[in-house]
Amino acid sequence: MPLLGVGVTLLAMRRVTVDPLGVVRRSGPGRRRIGWRLALPLAGLALTALALALPTQYNPSGMGRTAVFNSVQDTRGSLLVAVGVLLMLVGVCTLLPWLVEAATRRSGGGVSWQLAIRRLQLSSGPASAAVSGVVVAVAGAIALQTLFLGVSASYEDRPGPRAAVGPYQQSVSFPGGGPQADLLAERLAHSPGVQATAAYTEFALETPTAKSWELPGVRIAGCAVLHGFATLPDCKDGDAFAVQGRTIRPGGGTSTGANDGTSTGTNTGTSTGTNRGTDAAAETRPGTTVHAAYFRGDGEPPPWPLPAVTATVEPVEGADPNGRLGSGLLLLTPAAAPAAALRGQPATVLVAMAPGVPDPKEQLATAVMAIDPQGFAGSPLDRAVDPTYLAVKRLLTAGSAVTLLLVALSLLVGQLERFREQRRILGVLNAVGTRRRILGLSVLWQTLVPMALGMLLATVGGLLMGAVLQYTAGLPFALDWGSMLAMSAIAAGAVLLTTALGLPQLLRLMRPGELRYE
Repeated sequence: MPLLGVGVTLLAMRRVTVDPLGVVRRSGPGRRRIGWRLALPLAGLALTALALALPTQYNPSGMGRTAVFNSVQDTRGSLLVAVGVLLMLVGVCTLLPWLVEAATRRSGGGVSWQLAIRRLQLSSGPASAAVSGVVVAVAGAIALQTLFLGVSASYEDRPGPRAAVGPYQQSVSFPGGGPQADLLAERLAHSPGVQATAAYTEFALETPTAKSWELPGVRIAGCAVLHGFATLPDCKDGDAFAVQGRTIRPGGGTSTGANDGTSTGTNTGTSTGTNRGTDAAAETRPGTTVHAAYFRGDGEPPPWPLPAVTATVEPVEGADPNGRLGSGLLLLTPAAAPAAALRGQPATVLVAMAPGVPDPKEQLATAVMAIDPQGFAGSPLDRAVDPTYLAVKRLLTAGSAVTLLLVALSLLVGQLERFREQRRILGVLNAVGTRRRILGLSVLWQTLVPMALGMLLATVGGLLMGAVLQYTAGLPFALDWGSMLAMSAIAAGAVLLTTALGLPQLLRLMRPGELRYE
């Protein structure tokens, strides 16, 4: 803060000359140039593009932008995007004085309007500087709200018909319970209030030359459970099925269907293209030795060969409460994978609670604790918003409002200082017969014109930055119109409030005594 204060002061006083004996020289300001002002946001966009092209451990080829294969997740990419967004914010701030000067260059209207425009033509810098804080706050808030709207699908459940998700309302995870998944489901089924259960074990795969995101995951369960996840032609113990998406052909190689190269899960985004598809084909042939990624058991993860795929199947829409079907899974029966592969893996048990059970969440949590204290009962069908996400969203809105309040106080102080500097002009105008209503309206126009232009600039800049942040994060483009209108309304209300609070000072300075000058 001290460095910023000294730097801003030196920059603001670079054209100020202090002479002895009270000599005052006035000169008209030169026309502002737009070239270097546009260069700042363009440089920010260039840095963001550079961050996306960086090869990293998350995206070794430096190609493709998805929620998983994203170079922005790396430290270098994150820093470049942060600096790029900062340059775009600074560019929005520096564009405002030029925009105010260009908009007020030629204008006509009533007396109050002409007084305001003439004052802005003579010195638009102070008015623009006062509004710049609001512009930066609103642009940043719109950008963050737009980014949060893109990630909201992962933390907010969309309302929908309950029948579309099958009979299960709850999901329970037992760490390390993969080998005993069916036993855990059977024990949970005999708990009070539980009507039905279905158990499976799911984990990602790796090979010595391929990472987990390049291979399909596996879900191991009995035929009765797998029938609820996908449309199976026939099923017997030992079969393996590939869910339509990035799948494995029965003869080896990857599928080239309509979804080839595109993820169909919640965090959709294009994959890295044909090069990755070719590499994945070599790594996912039946018989390829794989092992569990993120192994949680003791020792090294046991290797095992991929089984031959019996058929490629379509997922049952809405049948998976956890929302992972359709993203390239292998559905395996227990005999298709060795028992050692399940060692250390978590077991997931879907639970259907009996109708009319009082407080089903608490009853299920108690039953899970009785079976395994490390078990965790979730609610995939709960329509409530994730509490952490909701808290961050509320803090973001509250922080933006507090920032705008502080900027409004700064606006009020700056406005009162400008009134003091213009007290002789206001006194002369009042002495020659100018109505107080006209002078009050002129002050209002002096504030509203930069504010309206600033809100337009903040909206465009905020939406641009929000779209860039959504793109870098691999999220679908969406606009949060509600938050954008709310922030604009709060900013406009703050400016109107500061103007109203400054009117008593304005009326006091219109008295004849303010003509006195020493």
